[in-house]
Amino acid sequence: MDLLRLSGLPVGADQVEFEGQMDSFALEQFDMDGMVGLALAQSSELAEVAALVAEQQRTLGQLRYEYIPDLRLTGGYQDETGKVGADLVNQTDTWAVDIFGQPKAADIKQGRTDSLGLFRDEVNLGGPDPGWFAGVQLRIPLYEGRSQKGKKSRQKLPSTA
Repeated sequence: MDLLRLSGLPVGADQVEFEGQMDSFALEQFDMDGMVGLALAQSSELAEVAALVAEQQRTLGQLRYEYIPDLRLTGGYQDETGKVGADLVNQTDTWAVDIFGQPKAADIKQGRTDSLGLFRDEVNLGGPDPGWFAGVQLRIPLYEGRSQKGKKSRQKLPSTA
């Protein structure tokens, strides 16, 4: 009855025929993979899990960094009056550049040590031969004692504030 009234037909109409076609609502144009991707992107549970995984990856990267060797690169110039140079240091998760100058003290006589006999006489391993110098130092943490375990146990303890 309500349908007849809404369509404007009298209430006593005996025959009602409807003509038309069914609409597909453009469902054939949807990409199923795109719809699944959209549903996954809007899922709050998946967003929470993704945030937890990202935090664990950050923590793992930080723990790995503790076992990366510490590196020190040194270079400069030395002569009879002293030496000047720079250090590039990677230690405890930070990089630093140190520039140094070391003048030779006027009152102290630094004699040349004898060579070790391994090289010619003009090569001196410990003396102030003028010229450029460079060095590399690499510290590999093979055994850090129980310091790594201590750091982990401190992180697990609840903070008392």
